[in-house]
Formats: sequence, structure tokens, C-alpha cells
Amino acid sequence: MFQCRRCRAVFYLPPLQAAELSRYYPDSYGRYRHSRAIDKKTYKGIRRFVLENYYGYPSPKGGKPSLFNRWAAFLLSFFMAKNAIPYRGEGNLLDVGCGGGSYLYRLKSWGWNSYGVEPSAVGAAQAHSLGLNVHHGQ
Repeated sequence: MFQCRRCRAVFYLPPLQAAELSRYYPDSYGRYRHSRAIDKKTYKGIRRFVLENYYGYPSPKGGKPSLFNRWAAFLLSFFMAKNAIPYRGEGNLLDVGCGGGSYLYRLKSWGWNSYGVEPSAVGAAQAHSLGLNVHHGQ
């Protein structure tokens, strides 16, 4: 196991083979299932306010945020929706190892063109059940 000194990513060299990886990701792996709360994580209220007014996510109301809203959202961003990926208009996002697609589903609901790659047939099938564009394979 190695760690990049610059970005601190941790990885194996040589990479683990599919048979070795499958021990860590059985068909019952939790990320392959959809929780009952999947639709609750669409971020409404204050979190949605921060996403729209600070991170640039599209608003159902349209228009540009006011200076006051941008300022308020900036302050709230220290507590809500921290480290969200800024939205820059038309955005494409690829999630490698997307599991059942819960994160992609959320990003799609926020306006991203979301794509995934998932080595597990169970995970890819779950993602497809959400209507996501996910490739089963590596």
C-alpha cells in the first residue's frame, strides 16, 4: 500500500485483481442497496440555499442570486453543504466505483450529467434501476 506525498491518495501497487477486490465488496455490500432516504437527500431548505447561492447550482426560480443571498450563503457554507462540488453550468461527472448510484442520483437531481462505472453487477443493476447511465465493468 502506498500514499502519494502530494495528494495523499492511498493505493495498492500492483493493483488488486478482481478476485481479491470481490472479497471486500460482496453482493450484500451496503452501498449497492438504496436506502429509504434516497429522495430525502435532495437537499432542501438551507442546504439547497447554499448550493444555489454559493456553489452555483441551478434554482427552480431561475435568475442570479442577490448580493445579500451570495454573502449569506458564503457564511452558511462553513456549516452546511461543506466541500460541495461547484456547479459551472453544464456539468459532466464520472463516478468510478459508483456502487448502487445513490451519489450519482443526487447529483443528477441537482442538474449534473452524471455517469458511472461499477464493477459489480449487483451495484450496476441498482444504479440502472434509478435511471442512471452506469457502465458495468472496469
